[in-house]
This record gives sequence, structure tokens and C-alpha cells, in this order.
Amino acid sequence: MIFIDEDIPILFEYLGKFDSIQTFSGRSLNNQMLRDCGVSALFVRSTCIVNQELLSGTAVSFVGSATAGIDHVDHAYLASHGIQLAYAPGSNSQAVTDYVFDSIALLASKHRISDEYADTTLCVIGIGNIGSRVIETAIRKGFKVLISDPPKGHTEPLSMLLPLSDVVTLHVPYTTSGSCPTHRLMGQAEVNLLKRGTVLINTSRGKVIDESKAIDRCIDGSLVSVLDVFENEPHVNIRTVIQADLATPHIAGYTHSAKICGAFTVLNAYLEFIGEQLLSFQREIHQDRTQTIDYISTMFKKEWESAPKAETFDGLRSRALTMSI
Repeated sequence: MIFIDEDIPILFEYLGKFDSIQTFSGRSLNNQMLRDCGVSALFVRSTCIVNQELLSGTAVSFVGSATAGIDHVDHAYLASHGIQLAYAPGSNSQAVTDYVFDSIALLASKHRISDEYADTTLCVIGIGNIGSRVIETAIRKGFKVLISDPPKGHTEPLSMLLPLSDVVTLHVPYTTSGSCPTHRLMGQAEVNLLKRGTVLINTSRGKVIDESKAIDRCIDGSLVSVLDVFENEPHVNIRTVIQADLATPHIAGYTHSAKICGAFTVLNAYLEFIGEQLLSFQREIHQDRTQTIDYISTMFKKEWESAPKAETFDGLRSRALTMSI
């Protein structure tokens, strides 16, 4: 039996010839369901926490996460139990890059920042698949670019880069250990280094910034924030949503083309795992979502104020997808 998150496209039609298929809603999956059905392969998104609690005593031997990051997966547990893990790094890089620059364009149209990009300094923190593409796009558009990524040799301290930046955009994984942990990478001290009017964009993970300190500066008008990710998703602090200049429910990398790219990536990993022929697919293309971001942000603020619950968060995320063809 293969279990597939109902929001992952194309897998059902391709995998049905190899085994029985059942779909599930990401936040509803539990250990008993996997054990009762004898599930051997599991395909998830970031809404599903994959760990010992979920997998203990099951027959699962393959986990495919159709996501660019895997902080929702206990990969150490999977490795220690011989469970193959596949995910899709870079699958949403174009979508997130589009979101960053569409947000900047949207703020410029609302006179919150300059639309003269040659006079705008963009600081990119983290230069993996997404950050690298953001840099390429920024240079092409004429931005001045600063880079921070100590593990990759860009060791200039944030204390030097942040005061020089007009826009700061975060593209780091969420980590709590190692030589360069990203938990509260943008803490109180770093947030306070941002000059008045700086735009802070977070499309990585909520806990890489100190939300409360950033929002304090939004309230006093000295910081412009674009927040697509939050601490404790989907149970987001209402103050954060209302006070952010643009707030969206984790939609930056959530487009049809990004989802298909992620799905094909883990599909091919599974086909290789079972010894079947791999498939070819076309990677995602540019999508202008300026109006989508504006609309979803407006609706998020309105609906979250009256119904701050997981169903609201997930429902808005799904609606955003229907506008991102």
C-alpha cells in the first residue's frame, strides 16, 4: 500500500500500477493508519511530521517529501531504521524567487520602497538553490547585492551588512545546532541593526527571526515586513499577521508548477528505489503573482482576525494555489 498526501499532484496516476493507493490529508495522518493498512511507501508535504511517533512499528520503507526542505522529517530516525528518504531541493526555487521580487514590486507600487532598483541594496542571507536564484535575478534587475552565508564562504558579519541593506531576504534552512545555527538568526540585535524603512522578507522558516521584535518595529513604522512563514504554523500569532505589511500563509513556493516539479522529483526517486524506469519532466517557469500576493495578504489579515485556526490557514493556502496556475 502507498499513502499519498491528497495535495501532491500526479503521483496517484503514475503509482497506481505498482501498488494500491490511498490519499490522506496531511495533518490527519497517524501511526495507526499506517499500521492498519500495511503502508510501505509514504509521500508527504511539510504539513506532515515524519518521526518515530508516526513510523514506529509500521512497514514503511520509503518516504518521499515533495518539498524543498525537510525540517519536518526526523531523517536521523529514518536512517537508523533503514527507511529511504527522498525530497525535492530546488523544486520551488523559481516560485520563491518570483514571490520575493513580486513582493518588492508590490511594495514599490504602494510607495513603501523605491522602484529604482539600481539605488537599492539587497542582502541575501543563505545562497542555496533559492538564494542563488534570487541573487541571479537581483543582478539582472540591477540591484546592488550583499551576501551572507558563512558555511559557503560568505563570512561578512551581519552587523556589517544589515545597516547597509534596503531589502533583506532570508533563504536559510532551520537549524538549532552546528557551527551556524539559524534559530533566531535575525534576533533582537540583528533586527535593531536594520535602518529605518528596510524591507525584511522571510520565506524560509518562521523561527529564523524574532517575530515579536520585527513586528514591534513594524508597529512603530521603522520596518517593512513581508512574512510568508511564521513560528508555530498553522497556529500563527494574530499580532504578527495583522501588523506585517504583507502576510501570506506559506505560499511563496506553493504554485502548481513548483508542486509538479517536487512531485516528479520524489516520484523518480521512488521509481529508482523499486528499480523502474525514470520519467522526464519540465521544470517550473516564471509566474507573476503580484496580485495574488496582495489579495491573499488582505484576506489572511481579515480572516485570521475572525478565525485564527489551522483550517483558515490551510484554506487560504489552497485558495492561493488556485490563483497560481
